[in-house]
Amino acid sequence: MEWVAAQRPDIADEWINKFCSWVKGGKSILDHMQDIAGLPNHIKDELLTHFQENSQFVDSFDAGKNPPPTQQLQQGMSNDADKKYRAFLVLFYDPVFYKGKGYPVATNGNNDVAVRFHKNSFLKSCHTKNKNVTVCPLCDGSLDGSQVDHWLAKAHFPELSCQPYNLIEICQACNSRSNKGEKLVLDNGNGRPFDDWFHPYLRPAVDEFTIRIQQKGIIEFQFATDRQKKRMENFDALINLQSRWTLEYRTQIKRIQSKIRGKKKKVNLTKDSLRHILEDWRDDAEHEIGLKPNAILEKCVLSLAVDTESYLFEEFIVYATSD
Repeated sequence: MEWVAAQRPDIADEWINKFCSWVKGGKSILDHMQDIAGLPNHIKDELLTHFQENSQFVDSFDAGKNPPPTQQLQQGMSNDADKKYRAFLVLFYDPVFYKGKGYPVATNGNNDVAVRFHKNSFLKSCHTKNKNVTVCPLCDGSLDGSQVDHWLAKAHFPELSCQPYNLIEICQACNSRSNKGEKLVLDNGNGRPFDDWFHPYLRPAVDEFTIRIQQKGIIEFQFATDRQKKRMENFDALINLQSRWTLEYRTQIKRIQSKIRGKKKKVNLTKDSLRHILEDWRDDAEHEIGLKPNAILEKCVLSLAVDTESYLFEEFIVYATSD
């Protein structure tokens, strides 16, 4: 413990002592550190290089930079080095980043008066900085029941278990095993492994595609470049966005019909008046993108609906003028 304290003299000895003694799976964090310390020097050098290179993953999204490629640690290393490395580094998220423990953060530069920063603090900070944002950054749906996701799963990239750009608040549906789960979001073994991938913070998808709605409500994505097409194909495979938005389409239709029903109780709707109403709703949806759940799809549905020659406008005018 003295050695650990000597590496971080800026952190109170009391927290260091507690940190080393925390137990997960029958072993303390100090036990895990001793497992790493006991490895041959050449293996520790290899692990350190791997850690340092993967820690530069953010730079991979900058076309002007050329960091080492982010990659998974090889499995089956001698002395079980890969297992020991993974078992140690995931502890920095669970249990250390959980409420009740957390990392000491100096208050007004005073290390003697530190607060604990943990997952709940992280989420509170996100919400404070983005007060009006209530949408999942992946699917644009509601953030109700949100979870903190590791963009690069800590099972594959344990050294990034607490990297801020690797912690994304997403909805429960996106984080499920049937959608993102622990899927890889990079081209493993590629010199530029993220070139064909979006990232909610570093390379958002929102302006990289358009939506086409087929007559049966099937959602299709359209692109201007082959690179956008590949990135969207990967993104769709990650969270099944096309099929989920196709299901959401019917929900949007019912919601718009409900609003039309409220309007026609007050006034007799005509083609012209309905078109103007739909245009207003479309403009409202456009202004609410990023703020209101499913506003991207709502805007696209209404953009189609304002075309008086479209099947969707015909569907809505029949609904608006029927008894």
